[in-house]
Amino acid sequence: MHYVQLLPSPIGDLTVTASLKGVTAVSFGNFAIAENHNEHTEAMVQWLELYFAQKNPQHLILTDVQSTPFYKAVWTELRRVDYGNTISYADLAQKVAKPRAVRAVGTAMRRNPLPIYVPCHRVIQSSGVTGNYAGGVDAKKWLLEFEKFV
Repeated sequence: MHYVQLLPSPIGDLTVTASLKGVTAVSFGNFAIAENHNEHTEAMVQWLELYFAQKNPQHLILTDVQSTPFYKAVWTELRRVDYGNTISYADLAQKVAKPRAVRAVGTAMRRNPLPIYVPCHRVIQSSGVTGNYAGGVDAKKWLLEFEKFV
């Protein structure tokens, strides 16, 4: 069974989905036909509310994400990027011991099912260009600016 909870946010609606084991996705947009909360959707919504209230939440959320070991390694390393900081795709590839896998790191960012919580908005190009984002470039820029002032 899947559980769904909607969260209006400063960058638009976010839809949180979860299984019985943990959060499966945070999606940009309103995809909730009918909300059906569980403890995992509620925990993620609380985490996101703290984030948008400029509280920089540190607690971990139980997740239930199926993916490759490489993607999971990239996302784990990305969670270590400090709030308000950025990292390049190349530096992230280096941190997961795959320095030539810059494009694969980019693919991992595009397939990140938990944006904001797994802060792919903090990954930029080596040249300093912001780059793409699942929630849109404007949302990525907003998140980066928002974190600078916290």
